[in-house]
Amino acid sequence: MSTAVYKLKLERAEVIIGYYPRKPAEFYLWEALQVAGSGQNLIGGRRVYDGNKRLAIVGDAAMASAIAGPWYEQDDTLGAWDTKRQRLLSNANLARVAHETGLVGCMVVNPRNPVQASTKLAANLVEAVIGAVWLDSDESMSAVRQVMETLGLGLNGMVKLNPFSLL
Repeated sequence: MSTAVYKLKLERAEVIIGYYPRKPAEFYLWEALQVAGSGQNLIGGRRVYDGNKRLAIVGDAAMASAIAGPWYEQDDTLGAWDTKRQRLLSNANLARVAHETGLVGCMVVNPRNPVQASTKLAANLVEAVIGAVWLDSDESMSAVRQVMETLGLGLNGMVKLNPFSLL
């Protein structure tokens, strides 16, 4: 992939999520944009044979923690927790967010074997982006919550419009 395309995808992702890496040399956000088989095997000194899947695990846990604290403070029921978690963090909702915000347009795929952004790939993308923010921000829950809000994954669940659809 050319440097210009690399920069464009990365810059678009930064605008969409409203977060600009504090440690750009670590390339966490670039790693988050990779799907398995993208052709990138080493990013920031880390092996990424599985694309963004490892970061997606980190992001999934960070998002659950981000909504668990407010749920607990509200003294809400276990049923309410399960409903909130499923509504906000289901693959279907995360994929919807990835498509509606335009984040899927930032995904890096193998140009020889392009893939469609399936529900699972799009959901993994959002999870991986949140994982990248978590690591880049030195595990700042505030940074995670801010990006979740920007993407529409806050407690109100409203999705932000794709800023590039307005161009």
